[in-house]
Amino acid sequence: MLYRFHRPNSQVSHYIFGTLHLSTDAAYAHALKARNYMMQTSAYIAEMDLSSDKSPLAKYMMLPEGEKNSDHWGEKKFNKYQHISKKAFGINLAEMDVMIPFYIQNRITEAVVQNKYHQPLDYYLWVEATMLEKELLGLETLEEQIQILNQIPMDYQYKMLQNTFKNTKSFRKNILRIETLYRKGQTDELFRTTKKTIGRIRKMMLYDRNIIMAERIDSLCQSQSIFVSIGAAHLSGNKGVIALLSRQGYKFQAV
Repeated sequence: MLYRFHRPNSQVSHYIFGTLHLSTDAAYAHALKARNYMMQTSAYIAEMDLSSDKSPLAKYMMLPEGEKNSDHWGEKKFNKYQHISKKAFGINLAEMDVMIPFYIQNRITEAVVQNKYHQPLDYYLWVEATMLEKELLGLETLEEQIQILNQIPMDYQYKMLQNTFKNTKSFRKNILRIETLYRKGQTDELFRTTKKTIGRIRKMMLYDRNIIMAERIDSLCQSQSIFVSIGAAHLSGNKGVIALLSRQGYKFQAV
């Protein structure tokens, strides 16, 4: 999950680390190594500036005023999904009747895994970088992440959530598989699994963002040594951040 990279004629080393946006034991499997290499750089670059005010994001996790999931599905289907949600994941769907399906899907994911730590790995690394007095930056702004969220079609969000309710065992197995792949450092297989899971939104969720991330990483590398921390699924593939930076002349080595 951790790579050293540099330009051929440069003595300055940079690092890029793939994270899992969870607070489980598996998510923290490579945290200590990441922190140790972070100490060798002057700046910590997260996927997003985690010190920014996240309150504007909350309203985008809600359906438009007056809309409800129960109205979309109808009473019979909503009650069916409510029963499945409670039984399989311990999630009370009625309490999230005005939340977008994407938000509910994330809550279900968190319910599947066993959280061991009080904060997701991303926040842990941000706090550690703060304590180490690193310069702190984000590759994406909150506004950009909100824009991405707004681009996910609502019909697709409902389709993904309904598939989760219809295939609870498969969903659970897939999430646990991603955890296992991450723990073992199998970035290529983790990327393929994630790409398959998110289906037709992979372009906006992965490929388009990878291009922007690679461009901004390249720019930040010009002035100082950096430690970059982004979701592990962004690393691999011929459209991944590592491939994009390699085409710009950077050399990578797993550490």
